[in-house]
Parts: sequence; C-alpha cells; structure tokens
Amino acid sequence: MVPLLRAATRSVLLSGTPTRNSPEELHPQLCGLLPLPVKFQDFRARYSIQQQSQLFTGRMVSKTIGARNAAELHHLLTSTVMVRRLKRDVLAQLPAKRRQRIPIEVTDAKLLKEIRREMQALVDVIGEGGGAECISTLFLKTARAKLPAVKEYILEVLERGDEKAIIFAHHQLMMDEISALLEKELKKEQLFHVRIDGKTSASKRPGLVKQFQEDPTCRIALLSITACGEGLTLTAAGLVIFAELYWVPGAVEQAEARAHRIGTTHNKVVIEFLVVPNSPDERIYNCLERKKKDTSHVLDGVVESLEAVRQMRPERAPKREMSHIKDMLQASSAADGEEGGNKRRVIQLNADDNASSPGPKPAVSQVTETPPPVDRSKVNFLLRAAQGANKGT
Repeated sequence: MVPLLRAATRSVLLSGTPTRNSPEELHPQLCGLLPLPVKFQDFRARYSIQQQSQLFTGRMVSKTIGARNAAELHHLLTSTVMVRRLKRDVLAQLPAKRRQRIPIEVTDAKLLKEIRREMQALVDVIGEGGGAECISTLFLKTARAKLPAVKEYILEVLERGDEKAIIFAHHQLMMDEISALLEKELKKEQLFHVRIDGKTSASKRPGLVKQFQEDPTCRIALLSITACGEGLTLTAAGLVIFAELYWVPGAVEQAEARAHRIGTTHNKVVIEFLVVPNSPDERIYNCLERKKKDTSHVLDGVVESLEAVRQMRPERAPKREMSHIKDMLQASSAADGEEGGNKRRVIQLNADDNASSPGPKPAVSQVTETPPPVDRSKVNFLLRAAQGANKGT
C-alpha cells in the first residue's frame, strides 16, 4: 500500500488499532503518510527493544520484547499525522467493563508435565507466538489438556444463572467439544446456542446474530476469536468467556467489543480469561499484558494493562448436594416464618472467597503511567527527516 499512498494527493488511514503488537508496525503507515527516508531496521532499533535468541534447533532469531522511546514516538504521531479518539471519551454511555482471570486445573498430569517440558525448551520464543510449527503444536496440546476443565467451568456458568454469554475459542477441537456440550446441556432446558467460525458463510451470519440478540431461548454464542473479532453486534450478552487465549491484544479487545458496544443494556460487561497456571496459557497472558502496555504507551501516552483481576473459584457442590442444601434452606425459612416477628435468615452459597476476609475489599487499580513532558529538542529523529524530505518535494 505504501507506493499507492505516496502517489496519492491526499491519504487518510482509518483504524482503531494502528499497532496491534509493537511500535515497529507503525513504520509502513508513517512511510505512506510522511515522506520519511528512514529504513525499517533503523526505526525498529529506535523504538523497539530487540533480543537475539538461539532456538533449540540452533537457529538465531531476533524478537521484540518491549518498546523504547515510547513518549517520543507518541509525540511524533500526535504532532504530525495521528488524530486519536478513545472509546471511553466518545461513548460515555457504555457500562463498566470488568476483566477476570480464572485459574483452571488440568487433570491429566502426564500431559501437563509433557507440555511444561516442551514449553521450557521454547521459553525464548513462546511469548511471541510466531508461525513455528512446534509452537502451534504446543498451543494445540494446551487446548486439548485444558478442555475437560473448560467444559466443567461452562457447566458452572450454565447452572448459576440464565444470562446470555459469548464463548470465544481458537482451535476447531475446542469449538467442536464445547458445541457438543452446549447442544446436550441446553437441550434439557429447551434452549440452544449459535456457532460462528471461519466455516460459517457470510450470508448465514446475520441470521445467527439475530437469533442470539432477539430469541430468549438462545443462550450462548460460540465464536472463533480470529473469525468473529469484528463486524458482529452481540450486545445481548453480559458475559464474555475466553476458553482460549490469543497472542494479539488488539484481537482480544476487538473480540470483547462484540458485547461492549452501543446498544448494550447491561450495567456491566464481565470478561473472563480461563488460564492454566504455569503453562503456555500463562505465558500468552503475560505476553498480552506486555504488548498492551507497550501499545497503549505509544498510542495513548499512558501505560495501561488488561487489569484482569485474579478470581478464585469456589468449590462447586454436586447437583444433588445443592438440591439438598436448597431443601434445608426452604425448611429453615419456613421455620423462621412460624416463629413470627421480623426475624430473617440469610445464607449465601458460593460466596466470593474475599467475602469472609476482614476489612474493606481492595479496589481494582488501573496501571497507568503518565509520561513526563517531552523536550521537543529531543524529538527530532523522524521529525527532521520528515521536514527535510518535505523541503525536497
């Protein structure tokens, strides 16, 4: 696109996520809008932290592990070509968004041990995803290992209320198993779910979206992270569950936005990440955190994280035990009513683990960093090049 942009009399690039992973992704866009005679390697060396690593195969690779001079690049963007508006500034009517990190346990100890051993061999590259076949294989193994725990958690979600929800996954294996589970369990309550992935034709998608939005018996939307991250409005959901994670924070945020957008009637939207501790899952999550901080610093001028609160899951009682407890509560309530007066008894089941701890609950803090004022004399690496190029055109 760069030659076309350079040849145009006027050019406008429109995007909500100019950079999805690292500052170096801005280079071609700047080259298209500004006549910068700056090579990609020089740009990357200036604004990205690079690390040379040797793979277990012996090959040397260079990977981006962070951003440098982020305040300078932010000043360059905002003083030349970028006009940026944040969702929270232009859509003040949207409800609060709460992210939660749900730890889940893998029951297959042998498979988990194998995954951790392979992960250790890939420790230098697993954080960046990439296209290596070995990483993709490990990613799939992780999905297979966490599948039973994911299905158990989805059953908990179905049991604890009737709120509509979106479930995001990545691998076909994960989607097929979840879809089979939903079909079996929802059918018992005369409910159903819709599924949209890369195999779903564009002509069928509007009808499936309409079913989820308008039909009260459609409880769950099962979506592919990469195929359904844009263009769908599913504001009927107040809960978004990521059964699997993905390497790119921009893709995750776009997926969240299917529910957190104009038209929602919920007073909050809850996003849950199902993460297996000490696994590739956790490394992907940490990678998302780092990339989110880097890209927000460059684009918005402040450091922001995903702000996902680690949520401990209460022990789930079997259905028959829960039924027995409810019978006891009803009997107890009836006995209290016979005693007369205004005496009331309140018993909370499956309470949050923090509810029993003394003292106020800690507030969820936003990880922000306000950069110091930038000395314009220091912001000259690309500005001077742009000015010189403009004089010559």
